[in-house]
This record gives sequence, structure tokens and C-alpha cells, in this order.
Amino acid sequence: MANPSTPNVRDWSIESNVEPTVRVGIILKQDAQKFISIDIPDHQHTVYADGFSLGDFEKTNIRLALSGGQLAVTAGDQTIAVEQSVKIEPKTASTSSEDAMIVHDIVAGRGFHWQKRCDQSLAGAAEIFAERTSLILINTLPLETYLAGVITAEMSGACPVEFLKAQCVVARSWLLAMSESKHDADPFDRCNDDCCQRYQGIANTSGAAWRAVEECRGMVLLDNDRNVVDAVYSKNCGGISETPESVWGEAKPCVESIFDTSDLSSFASLAPSTEQGFDAYLRAGDQLAPHVYCSPSFVPPEVHSKYLGHVDEPDNYYRWSVTQTRQELEQGLAKRVDQLSTMAQLNDVTATLRGVSGRVQTLLVEWCDHDGELHETLIDREYNIRHALHPRFLYSSAFAIESIRNDTGELESVTLNGLGWGHGAGLCQMGALGMGLADKQLAEILSHYFPSATQSQAY
Repeated sequence: MANPSTPNVRDWSIESNVEPTVRVGIILKQDAQKFISIDIPDHQHTVYADGFSLGDFEKTNIRLALSGGQLAVTAGDQTIAVEQSVKIEPKTASTSSEDAMIVHDIVAGRGFHWQKRCDQSLAGAAEIFAERTSLILINTLPLETYLAGVITAEMSGACPVEFLKAQCVVARSWLLAMSESKHDADPFDRCNDDCCQRYQGIANTSGAAWRAVEECRGMVLLDNDRNVVDAVYSKNCGGISETPESVWGEAKPCVESIFDTSDLSSFASLAPSTEQGFDAYLRAGDQLAPHVYCSPSFVPPEVHSKYLGHVDEPDNYYRWSVTQTRQELEQGLAKRVDQLSTMAQLNDVTATLRGVSGRVQTLLVEWCDHDGELHETLIDREYNIRHALHPRFLYSSAFAIESIRNDTGELESVTLNGLGWGHGAGLCQMGALGMGLADKQLAEILSHYFPSATQSQAY
């Protein structure tokens, strides 16, 4: 059982000087999942139904089913109707996948281009209860154990140890800062997916990952007021990281735009916040690559499958291109953007405001409805723009728009020539990986991406 004196992350402060626990949403209400199958390993776990023990189990399959709003649990030869919740808890702490329960068929990458279902090995306790249309599963475990799973879900356990340490410090800082309003109405602290930060259990952890967690245990980034930094991160900045103001509309202390290079002279003339400047920045990709940590020069595509998270798909995220016909865009925009649901014809899409990294902050859509009436709709925020423009979520909002028209000037297709993967603020994961592959150490990686933060021990 958890130590009652151990704080949950929502109650933790830097004065606590102790490792907290975290409650992670694994199966969420929106997954609409009505059946869960859990394998208990050769390591005793106690099963509780509404607070009463059903016994200790090992080498057993536990099944939970929701029918007509009622939850039933089958453990061994027992099937019990449950009014409130089921809890499965290891007799002793699990720190290897061999000792952890396996939960089958969990959604990973909700709504993104890499969405899939996979089995996950969960350390700590699992609590399951029923909403009206879905089961919810929450994993409660110590923060450091959780981090071993995070750093090997966000990237791979095969990554260099110094990179894994940097990812761990940043992920720990982001969680402990708790400055973003996420899941406040849910019975967990953070979810297991990219809405928060990836956690897919501990099956993909490695010796290097556990070593990284242990060697940077309790280390966080602090701002000048000794508050834990909301240390955000994304997969690939494309060469210049973005400001939080451009992504979320508000500043985050110690999170600022940086050039992802040690050679600042190569970026001296770049100003991608303008249309002309962004085009020049995009075209200079190959020329800049030898100096950019997140480029193929430091992280070539052939090693992506080794170093990316196991649900990610290798691609050239440093520079990319996507083409859609006008009809494809019309259908997608009408489906994904409420204001465009009556679109009959798309006339044009234009970037009207860019951040310092060139990421589009506002996008103007010009269109006609079925009565031929002209409309202009503005889409703001990089997340909304990425969602609107691609059925599987666009890699980033850092793109130039190339419109192809027929002889009468009617739009035929649109090509988005882009760079990077993700919102681009804070740590660039592929850039930090590039630094790790170039034998840079933890302190240097953290100082590169968060130059005004202090590296300190919280516990």
C-alpha cells in the first residue's frame, strides 16, 4: 500500500523534499472502452472490489466488463458485481516488466498520425471504475518509476544516457510545475498521451533508462524565483524553437526561443516570422543542416527507428511536404472546423501571422457556401491549424503554402512545405538527441534549451 505521508503531485511543493506519487489516466472516458483484460504476472497482486479484498493473485487473467452501466470483475473463478471501483495492487513494488501487470489493447497517440493500440506493462497500482459509457483505468505509481516509462515512450531506451537524463529532468520539471490546467475535472493528474506526456508503462524501459533516472533523481529546472519551470518540449523544432506566447498565448518563465545550433553565425540573417523570411529559412534547410542538432546531419533518418518512441514512424521531420487536392481540403476543413461546416468551395488559405520560428499562428481561409456567398474564417493557435489541415494531424504549423490553380484561377491543390514536428517550444527532443549523439553532457543540453534556468535538486 502507498505510504500515506507521500504527497500526490498536485499537493507537492519544492519544500516537500520528497518524491511524490502520480495518478496517470491510462484508459480515458473518450476511449469508450467497455472491456479490459489484465494479465497478472508471477508476482502477487491483491485485487480489491469496492475496498474489499478478493484475494492475492498471480499468473491470472483479470477481466472487467461494463454492461448497462454496471461493472463486473472476473478474477480466477470469481465474478463480482462492482458498485464503485476495482483496484489491483502489487504486494511489493514493480520495477521491471516481468513483475508488472499487463493491460491489453490501450490507445496510444489519440487523434494523431501515429495512433494505434498496444499492450502496456504497468508498475504500481491500477484502479478501474465505470463512467456511463466507458471504463476508466488509472495507474498510481512513484514519480521516478513513472519517469522511466515517460522517457522511453517519448523516445527510445536505446538513446544515449545523457539525452535520457535531459529528457527525464525536463519531463519531471513539467509535471512538478503543474502550471497547465489539464484534467482538472478528471480523477487523475495527467493522462498517458501527448495531451500531457507519453507514458506507456515500463515494458520498453532499458538499463540505460533506469540508470538515467537514478543519476538525475529529483533534479529539476528552476526559474529566478525558485519555482519549478514548466519545461515543455516537442519532437523537432526544425532549427529554431518557438516561444510559449506564440503557442499558448502566454509566457512561461525560462522557456524562450533558441537557435538549435552551436554556430549562431549561420542563423544571423534569418527572420522566419515574415513570409519572405520563412521561405528563405525553409530553402536554407540543407545548407543549415550541418549546424543544426535536430537535422539529418546529427540524427539521420536511418537511425529514427532505433531512437524514436516505439509508436512513432520514421520520417524526415526536419523538412517535409504534404499535398492535398482542393476537394480533400474542402472535405477535411468542413469536417474538422465548425465554422467551415457549410463550405461548398475553398478559394484560398493564407498564413497571416507567424511566430519567431515561422510557425503559423493564424490562418485565413477564404471560401464560398452553397449559395455562393463569400466568407473569411480565421483559425488561430498552431494546434487548431494542424488539426484543421490534415486528417491525421499535421506535423507542425511551420509551413509555406504553395497553391496550384487552373487556367481560370480556380484552386486545384495545395502543397504545404514544412519543417519540424510539434509545437516547437522548449526542448527539441531530436535536437537534444543529436547533442547526446555528439557526446554532449546533461548540463550542456539543459543549458542549451533552457539558458536562463537553474539546474537544482528538488529531493
